[in-house]
Amino acid sequence: MSASGITKKQRQAFVRALERLSTLQRPDGDFSSWGMENVESTGQVLVALCALGIDPLTDQRFIKGGNTVIDGIMKYRRPDGGFIHSYTYDEENLSAKPDQSNSIASEQTLYALTAYYRYLVGYRSLYDFRPEMMTEFKEKIAQLNQDIIKLKNSGNQKISTIKLLFERYMAVPIEERCYVYSYKYLAEMMSDANLSNTSEYLAAAMNITEKGNGAVTDLFNTGSGNYEDYLFTDRDYQDYKSIPDHPSTAYYPQIIVLLGKISNAQNAEEYPGVKEDLEAKKDLCGSHTGKDRRPQ
Repeated sequence: MSASGITKKQRQAFVRALERLSTLQRPDGDFSSWGMENVESTGQVLVALCALGIDPLTDQRFIKGGNTVIDGIMKYRRPDGGFIHSYTYDEENLSAKPDQSNSIASEQTLYALTAYYRYLVGYRSLYDFRPEMMTEFKEKIAQLNQDIIKLKNSGNQKISTIKLLFERYMAVPIEERCYVYSYKYLAEMMSDANLSNTSEYLAAAMNITEKGNGAVTDLFNTGSGNYEDYLFTDRDYQDYKSIPDHPSTAYYPQIIVLLGKISNAQNAEEYPGVKEDLEAKKDLCGSHTGKDRRPQ
């Protein structure tokens, strides 16, 4: 559920829940349940953060001792590419061995990392099965999010500017407003300025779709249908160049995203050697995460 278009009390509940979730994060970046640290609980946190538009690699609330939620997940990766449930033996779960990849743990980790991939490239959140937004809407929503945060941090929140931002928010189709992740800041600024907030409650609009039903879309080749959606761009190349020769696990999601893009790009031949180098760097990240992290 997005924090957009909800009441003040609900927004406050979101804040308290996130604060509590932050305090529960362990020093390695992972989470525990029933007294046992495990990859599935950490993966569920990642899915939730992405659905709320929170980047787990930059939000300081979810970085402990330099370790992010992604680090917390990758510590459970085994050399075969799979993931274990926990490094602690669970006598009530005999199939989840602390030194062997586990199918349930690996499946949940896969969709958690998929949720983060979708967040990074601007796709719909994991459980939003509607066809992707048109590029025009994506760009307008992204710019609106940036402008709201910029005004919030400016210290000069003019009423006229707040009103204009609210008009832009209301111009977004109601079924897409859940992706205006910064709405909570706009609502707070409006409340502080005693401005009337006439936005509708979004829950009733979450099932609106022109197609009439949900759709499972291709992970890498989903977009507006524009040719540019299938290209490896110069910006992608600069992101690739920013990855060090010996990347830490923090670079793993970025490597996976770029590898997926160039593997499916129509212009991959314009960037010779990039795909092979990304594959090598992905393996290097795997070597960092495959070591035994069990307590000695």
